Amino acid sequence: MEAELQKFFRGGWTQTPFSVRILDFCKEMKDTRSIVYETWSGHLFPEDLQCFGKGIRYRHHPFTVNVDVEALINMEGRYKFVTIFRAYDEDNRLRPEVICLGVPGDIIKV
Repeated sequence: MEAELQKFFRGGWTQTPFSVRILDFCKEMKDTRSIVYETWSGHLFPEDLQCFGKGIRYRHHPFTVNVDVEALINMEGRYKFVTIFRAYDEDNRLRPEVICLGVPGDIIKV
């Protein structure tokens, strides 16, 4: 999984220096110390805690994610968080299927 924060600037989306790469997402889903577990999979019904696959559905308990950051620069504005999931087969070859998820939002100073 790769994720990056993009900023809306002059009519288009531009990259920012904020990104994350997780090499084994399935492993991180179950690791109670990982950011994946803390922000998402920790809120799943226990019987739904399984790796991605065809026909897999996830049910969550209601939850809110709040992100508080101290930045040395002004970060206010329109942003989106783009996440790309890629799968590998048993022989560690990249599969052609890709999942892309974009979550837009606004950063405000409080």
